[in-house]
Amino acid sequence: MPYTIAKIKLFNFRRFIKYVIEPNARINILVGDNEVGKSSILEAIDMVSSGNVRRVEAIGLDKLLNIEAVQQFNNGARIIENLPELKIELYLSGCSDPTVNGKNNTDGAICDGIRLVCKPNMDYQTEITESLQTQSDYFPYDYYSIRFSTFADEGYTGYKKKLHSVMIDSTNMGSDCASNECMNNIQKQISKREPFIKANIGK
Repeated sequence: MPYTIAKIKLFNFRRFIKYVIEPNARINILVGDNEVGKSSILEAIDMVSSGNVRRVEAIGLDKLLNIEAVQQFNNGARIIENLPELKIELYLSGCSDPTVNGKNNTDGAICDGIRLVCKPNMDYQTEITESLQTQSDYFPYDYYSIRFSTFADEGYTGYKKKLHSVMIDSTNMGSDCASNECMNNIQKQISKREPFIKANIGK
């Protein structure tokens, strides 16, 4: 039996300061106005399940880290202890795997899951502190570390996939062929009886 997502927790990701959602085990449909975060939830799931550091780097932490959290830091005490952290946690159920089972999560509960954490790299504490003190408009994105891990605190990559996902971005579809390919991917997910989450974009 494949894993299903029992809970999703987002911290300082995209437009979400803190957001928790507990999806249905089978089919979920996200409906809402434009720019409310439907695509961000799907992106979070796909990003964590990929375990791909380069993907995070390609998008850029400056685009992923919540802008309000950054502004709050800049308007407050600009010290390293106050720098915001980005976290995405996927709580999983349906299998028993000791490599993903543990309490390396914000709930502090022993359960299965995988996560992404982007936070200041304390190996560069001196450099970060100096930059914050000398440059009033500087935010140290370049000094953040990116780590995928399981709730057992083991490193997680695409080579150790525990959760499979297919991210379909309709804004990048320019042909009938692309649309047909996406529909085929959806059919494959359903036929495998794997969890399926759909966003009703722009409705």
